Amino acid sequence: MLHDDEIVVGPVDIDVEEVIPLEGFRIRVRLTNRVEGELDLTEYAEKPRFQPWQHRDVFENVWIPPCGGEIRWGDDSPENEMVFCIIWLYVELTGWPWEDLVAENEAKLVNA
Repeated sequence: MLHDDEIVVGPVDIDVEEVIPLEGFRIRVRLTNRVEGELDLTEYAEKPRFQPWQHRDVFENVWIPPCGGEIRWGDDSPENEMVFCIIWLYVELTGWPWEDLVAENEAKLVNA
């Protein structure tokens, strides 16, 4: 949860358009700016927060909230939160260095 004094810098005007579960712990993601690709989430499947993925039906129940800025599994309750945000998705799909992404988007926010 963000506090009033926090600012999130990320890809401006980009949302998740589609997410498809694949074999293993892989997903295919497409963003509204046409960036798309497959991501292997195996390393996360071993973490306690993502243990529910061990049940295939849970992993396959990936969804996009109405705001489109992330992908989720489970319900919206904080104790069941399994989320990957648009910033992480964008960096992983493009390979764009985090620092460059932050600098470009800070400039967009300043010039808006």
